[in-house]
Amino acid sequence: MKVSVPFIFECNFSPITADMLCKIVEKHNYNALTVLLDADIEILHKRVIERDKMKPDDYYSNLEHFKEGTEGFADICVGDRIKIDTTDFSKIDYNVIAEQIYKWIKDK
Repeated sequence: MKVSVPFIFECNFSPITADMLCKIVEKHNYNALTVLLDADIEILHKRVIERDKMKPDDYYSNLEHFKEGTEGFADICVGDRIKIDTTDFSKIDYNVIAEQIYKWIKDK
């Protein structure tokens, strides 16, 4: 950001890290776009359990603990934001997402 070079920063942001990054973006007067991938909380929970091969006694294997642990994540935004519902991957139109990103770049 110091040298004004565009880049992609990929991360599973928490609300705290997003707030810290917002301050850096503001300090350097940088244009930022958050592409937030979200889904129905129960679907996300199921994916995490399957991906991480959680056992029933793992803390986040409990849906309520998972909800508490992910609270605020769906509201994360650094700069402008495009939010994509990934509940059903077959319904995602990648061309529309690309058009939104290109429009954002053009408008900046």
